[in-house]
Amino acid sequence: MRKIILSVSVASVLVFIGCDERQSMKVTQDKQGHAYMPEGASPGVKNNIPVAGEGEIYYTTGPKDTLTLVAKKFNTTLSWLIKRNDLKDAEKFKDGVPPGTNLIVPDPNAKR
Repeated sequence: MRKIILSVSVASVLVFIGCDERQSMKVTQDKQGHAYMPEGASPGVKNNIPVAGEGEIYYTTGPKDTLTLVAKKFNTTLSWLIKRNDLKDAEKFKDGVPPGTNLIVPDPNAKR
């Protein structure tokens, strides 16, 4: 009997510890399927990381990509690309962007 009570107690503690608030959080979406933006939050930024918005997509850089090439590829300006992706240290990317970097770029298929 003691073993059963001990087992149930240990299991209860493990379940309680394993419960994480993030697992139970629900995301409310608007009619377009975008996540609800809490009051005071900045659109296009989540946890200080830029988030693609309507008419934008993520582009994963390749081995020879530079910011200038990416801007030309998506018919935008270098300054827009730097500002939109919050690249405060854009100077460090002058010789290329590390492969695998996700950048927000204009969606070429979006209606403008």
